[in-house]
Amino acid sequence: MKLVDVLGMLDGYHRYTNGKRLKGIVEKSARLLQERGLDFNTIAIQGASGFLVGSPLAMVLGKDLMIIKKPGEKTNYRFGVMGAGSNQKILLLDDCVDTGTTLINMITEIKSHCLNPTFVGLFLYTGKRPKGFQYRCEGELIDVITFGQMLRAKDGNN
Repeated sequence: MKLVDVLGMLDGYHRYTNGKRLKGIVEKSARLLQERGLDFNTIAIQGASGFLVGSPLAMVLGKDLMIIKKPGEKTNYRFGVMGAGSNQKILLLDDCVDTGTTLINMITEIKSHCLNPTFVGLFLYTGKRPKGFQYRCEGELIDVITFGQMLRAKDGNN
Protein backbone atom coordinates (compact mmCIF):
# COMPACT_ATOMS: atom_id res chain seq x y z
CA MET A 1 0.00 0.00 0.00
CA LYS A 2 1.31 3.45 -0.92
CA LEU A 3 1.73 6.26 1.61
CA VAL A 4 -0.84 8.31 -0.33
CA ASP A 5 -3.39 5.51 0.18
CA VAL A 6 -2.69 5.35 3.92
CA LEU A 7 -3.04 9.13 4.30
CA GLY A 8 -6.28 9.05 2.33
CA MET A 9 -7.66 6.42 4.68
CA LEU A 10 -6.76 8.53 7.71
CA ASP A 11 -8.95 11.43 6.62
CA GLY A 12 -12.09 9.31 7.10
CA TYR A 13 -13.53 10.03 3.67
CA HIS A 14 -11.50 7.57 1.58
CA ARG A 15 -14.55 5.41 0.92
CA TYR A 16 -16.39 8.40 -0.52
CA THR A 17 -13.60 9.56 -2.81
CA ASN A 18 -13.00 6.11 -4.28
CA GLY A 19 -15.07 5.93 -7.48
CA LYS A 20 -16.31 2.33 -7.09
CA ARG A 21 -17.20 2.75 -3.42
CA LEU A 22 -18.91 6.10 -4.00
CA LYS A 23 -20.94 4.62 -6.85
CA GLY A 24 -22.06 1.77 -4.57
CA ILE A 25 -23.04 4.13 -1.75
CA VAL A 26 -24.99 6.40 -4.10
CA GLU A 27 -26.79 3.49 -5.80
CA LYS A 28 -27.70 1.83 -2.49
CA SER A 29 -28.78 5.12 -0.96
CA ALA A 30 -30.97 5.93 -3.97
CA ARG A 31 -32.59 2.50 -3.92
CA LEU A 32 -33.22 2.59 -0.16
CA LEU A 33 -34.65 6.13 -0.26
CA GLN A 34 -36.96 5.16 -3.15
CA GLU A 35 -38.12 2.06 -1.26
CA ARG A 36 -38.76 4.16 1.85
CA GLY A 37 -41.13 6.29 -0.23
CA LEU A 38 -40.15 9.69 1.16
CA ASP A 39 -41.87 12.56 -0.64
CA PHE A 40 -39.13 15.14 -1.29
CA ASN A 41 -37.97 17.20 -4.24
CA THR A 42 -34.75 18.70 -2.89
CA ILE A 43 -31.61 17.34 -1.20
CA ALA A 44 -29.88 19.91 1.02
CA ILE A 45 -26.17 19.57 1.78
CA GLN A 46 -23.40 21.54 3.45
CA GLY A 47 -19.66 21.23 3.00
CA ALA A 48 -17.47 18.77 1.17
CA SER A 49 -18.77 15.68 2.98
CA GLY A 50 -22.34 16.44 1.95
CA PHE A 51 -21.35 17.33 -1.59
CA LEU A 52 -19.46 14.06 -2.14
CA VAL A 53 -22.63 11.98 -1.83
CA GLY A 54 -25.40 14.58 -2.18
CA SER A 55 -24.57 15.77 -5.67
CA PRO A 56 -24.52 12.37 -7.41
CA LEU A 57 -27.47 11.18 -5.28
CA ALA A 58 -29.59 14.15 -6.38
CA MET A 59 -28.65 13.45 -9.99
CA VAL A 60 -29.53 9.74 -9.78
CA LEU A 61 -32.87 10.47 -8.07
CA GLY A 62 -33.73 13.42 -10.34
CA LYS A 63 -33.99 15.78 -7.35
CA ASP A 64 -32.89 19.39 -6.97
CA LEU A 65 -29.73 20.08 -5.00
CA MET A 66 -29.50 22.83 -2.39
CA ILE A 67 -25.99 23.81 -1.30
CA ILE A 68 -25.64 25.67 1.99
CA LYS A 69 -22.45 27.57 2.70
CA LYS A 70 -20.76 26.98 6.03
CA PRO A 71 -20.58 30.04 8.28
CA GLY A 72 -17.59 32.17 7.27
CA GLU A 73 -16.91 30.14 4.11
CA LYS A 74 -15.40 32.21 1.31
CA THR A 75 -16.71 31.37 -2.16
CA ASN A 76 -17.61 33.23 -5.34
CA TYR A 77 -21.28 32.70 -4.51
CA ARG A 78 -22.31 35.58 -2.25
CA PHE A 79 -25.55 34.16 -0.84
CA GLY A 80 -25.81 31.56 1.93
CA VAL A 81 -27.92 29.07 -0.02
CA MET A 82 -27.73 27.93 -3.64
CA GLY A 83 -30.93 26.38 -4.93
CA ALA A 84 -33.31 28.15 -2.54
CA GLY A 85 -36.93 28.29 -3.63
CA SER A 86 -40.46 28.07 -2.34
CA ASN A 87 -42.55 25.16 -1.10
CA GLN A 88 -39.60 22.78 -1.31
CA LYS A 89 -39.83 19.37 0.38
CA ILE A 90 -36.31 19.01 1.71
CA LEU A 91 -34.29 15.96 2.68
CA LEU A 92 -31.26 17.09 4.69
CA LEU A 93 -28.17 14.99 3.99
CA ASP A 94 -24.96 14.71 5.97
CA ASP A 95 -22.36 12.10 6.83
CA CYS A 96 -23.09 12.00 10.57
CA VAL A 97 -24.35 13.99 13.55
CA ASP A 98 -21.87 14.89 16.23
CA THR A 99 -22.88 18.08 18.05
CA GLY A 100 -25.81 19.00 15.78
CA THR A 101 -24.24 22.35 14.83
CA THR A 102 -24.23 21.60 11.08
CA LEU A 103 -27.87 20.52 11.18
CA ILE A 104 -28.91 23.63 13.10
CA ASN A 105 -27.01 25.86 10.67
CA MET A 106 -28.56 24.12 7.65
CA ILE A 107 -32.09 24.54 8.98
CA THR A 108 -31.49 28.15 10.00
CA GLU A 109 -30.11 29.06 6.56
CA ILE A 110 -32.90 27.25 4.73
CA LYS A 111 -35.56 29.03 6.79
CA SER A 112 -33.96 32.41 6.13
CA HIS A 113 -33.57 31.86 2.35
CA CYS A 114 -36.53 29.67 1.36
CA LEU A 115 -40.24 30.39 1.35
CA ASN A 116 -42.35 27.79 3.16
CA PRO A 117 -39.86 24.88 3.28
CA THR A 118 -40.89 21.45 4.56
CA PHE A 119 -38.28 19.20 6.16
CA VAL A 120 -39.05 15.56 5.40
CA GLY A 121 -36.05 13.99 7.09
CA LEU A 122 -32.33 13.84 7.73
CA PHE A 123 -30.38 11.13 5.89
CA LEU A 124 -27.03 10.21 7.43
CA TYR A 125 -25.09 8.31 4.79
CA THR A 126 -22.46 6.93 7.18
CA GLY A 127 -25.13 5.75 9.60
CA LYS A 128 -23.54 7.52 12.57
CA ARG A 129 -25.58 9.47 15.08
CA PRO A 130 -25.55 9.79 18.84
CA LYS A 131 -27.71 7.15 20.52
CA GLY A 132 -31.25 8.40 20.93
CA PHE A 133 -30.60 11.51 18.79
CA GLN A 134 -33.77 13.27 17.70
CA TYR A 135 -34.20 16.71 16.23
CA ARG A 136 -37.17 19.03 16.60
CA CYS A 137 -37.71 21.86 14.16
CA GLU A 138 -40.25 24.35 15.54
CA GLY A 139 -41.85 21.59 17.58
CA GLU A 140 -41.95 19.15 14.67
CA LEU A 141 -39.82 16.02 14.99
CA ILE A 142 -37.58 15.50 11.97
CA ASP A 143 -37.20 11.86 10.97
CA VAL A 144 -33.55 10.83 11.27
CA ILE A 145 -32.71 8.09 8.78
CA THR A 146 -29.39 6.30 8.68
CA PHE A 147 -27.97 4.19 5.90
CA GLY A 148 -27.41 1.23 8.25
CA GLN A 149 -30.90 1.56 9.73
CA MET A 150 -32.43 1.38 6.26
CA LEU A 151 -30.35 -1.67 5.31
CA ARG A 152 -31.40 -3.46 8.53
CA ALA A 153 -35.06 -2.62 7.91
CA LYS A 154 -34.81 -3.89 4.34
CA ASP A 155 -33.26 -7.15 5.58
CA GLY A 156 -35.90 -7.46 8.34
CA ASN A 157 -33.34 -7.02 11.13
CA ASN A 158 -34.75 -3.95 12.91
